[in-house]
Parts: sequence; C-alpha cells; structure tokens
Amino acid sequence: MRSHQKATALLRDDDEFLIKFKCLKDLYKVKTSKKLAQHLGITQQAVSDAKRKKTIPHTWIKKLQSNGLSNGFENLCLSNLEFLNPDITRDSGNSKIVFHEWIDRLKTKIEAKSDKELSKILGISPQAVSEAKRRGKIPKTWIEKLKVIGLNPLDDIEVLLENEEGKTQTKEAFSMTENDKYFASEFWVLSVLNRIGAKASLALGNIKSADIVVQLTDGTLRTIDVKSRANPSDWSADSIELPGRPNHFVVLVCFEGKIEQLEEIPSAWVIPAHKIGIFIKTVKKRKVISRALIMHKGNQYRFRWDLITEK
Repeated sequence: MRSHQKATALLRDDDEFLIKFKCLKDLYKVKTSKKLAQHLGITQQAVSDAKRKKTIPHTWIKKLQSNGLSNGFENLCLSNLEFLNPDITRDSGNSKIVFHEWIDRLKTKIEAKSDKELSKILGISPQAVSEAKRRGKIPKTWIEKLKVIGLNPLDDIEVLLENEEGKTQTKEAFSMTENDKYFASEFWVLSVLNRIGAKASLALGNIKSADIVVQLTDGTLRTIDVKSRANPSDWSADSIELPGRPNHFVVLVCFEGKIEQLEEIPSAWVIPAHKIGIFIKTVKKRKVISRALIMHKGNQYRFRWDLITEK
C-alpha cells in the first residue's frame, strides 16, 4: 500500500490506524470488533492487541488477499485517507507552511478573527489549535466538525495547489460590504417567493423584525425576517423575540462561501418563528442561531418555501 504514504503525509499515526480499522469493518459490513474478529478468523484478543499497537497486522492483509478483498480494502483506505489529508504540497518540507495558509483561509471562511475564536467554533481547546499548527497536520476530529457545519476542507487546499510551483494563489474577492451581502440575501428570497407565485414585497421598515411581507389569497399576511451569511457560520439572533409570533418566519440564507459565484444557489432554511428557539444558543452573551444545530436538526426546513404560502 505504498500509495498510502502520500495520503497520510499530514495524518497522525493513531488517526491512520483508526481509519484503516474502520475501513475493515465497513468492508465486512460489521459494527463491532467481535464480528470483525469472526470474519477474519482471529480472536478478540488479537483485535485488542492490534488496537493497542495501532497497527494492522500483516497476517490480516494476507487473509484479505486470500479472500480476494485486498483491492476493496485498499480503495476504501485511499478514499478515506485522501479525503482527510490530501497531499496539499508537492514538497513535504513545506507542509507546515501550507497548513498555516489553510488555517488562515479557514478562519476567514468561518469569520474567526483569532485562533481562540476558531477553537470555540470547532469546540476544541486553543491548545489543540496550537498543537495542530506545530505538527502541520489536520486532525481527524477537525474534519468531522467542519463537515457538521457544511464545510469541505478540500476546497481551500485545491486553491493552494493551483500554482504548479507550489506557491499559493488567492482568489480576489469582491469588495462587498455587510449591507451588500444582506441585500443580496433579502432580494434573493423576495425573488424566490415571487417565482413560486407568492404576493411578496419588501416590508420597508413598516413591520417590526420583518424584511418581507407575503399576502395570501385570503388576505392573511405572513412576515419574514431574513438572516444572511456569506460564509458557513452562525447567524445573529439578537433581534429575534421569543416566543415567535404567529404567521412570522425566519429565513436563514447562506451563500456557503460562494457569494461571488453567480451560478451558485445559496442554502436556505424556512423556519416558523415559534420553532426557531431550539436552534438558538448564547455565545459571549450574544444570541446566535447555531449553524451546527441547523445542520444537525434543521433539514426538514431546508428550502421549505411552501410553509410560508400554505393556508
């Protein structure tokens, strides 16, 4: 498995073992070490010893070869290892430099101004960030946490590789103010509602905590508070009053870091105001709508424009 060396250049040894061990269980479609031992024809003690040593024994690989499963195992390992730690530099001596650039881009994307803010968003200690920077490696736990908030860590790594000589290239971002981003979200929501036949218009400050008003055919008014993010992160909830009033909705819009890519459609969650409370948490005495909670529990509200127009 020589090709694993490239994929694991930035991966810790214990993480590599855990991934390979998981791939073995996935290969045999089992969930427990006991079942895996049965499939491999070994004792549970042998599995425990491998876990302790953090090494897949050569005898296990031979069993896979004899059963015609070695290629399947290798492909599983490669796909998992390359996702977790792709070869982000052509010169292994530059791995820490590239990792630091990746960290900086990550902080920009999730709007963290410091390593301390980054650690809070990821739910880890500041020491963990410092240790990762010292090692120049992306911990497996970070990847899982980033996936929860809807980020693909490979996006920025691919940008770092655009230059054949390994020099970083940065895409020039549009010079957009926060108001520009907010209006982009508000008018996009207004556009969608009109496209589905809703009689929607801007509230123009006439209704408290409402950006858009929708009038149903029976005369009922529905109000909408649009919350906007250019990059995947929490939305402000400072202006949200609980419990939410009837016929009021909160629409969460996120351009997923692609606000300058006009062909991309933003993500949107249409949430009745009386349901928004379960997604709100307090961070530094400030109320926010948690991106992590939305991704974990809010899928039923994704693009649910019909909740606004139904009678």
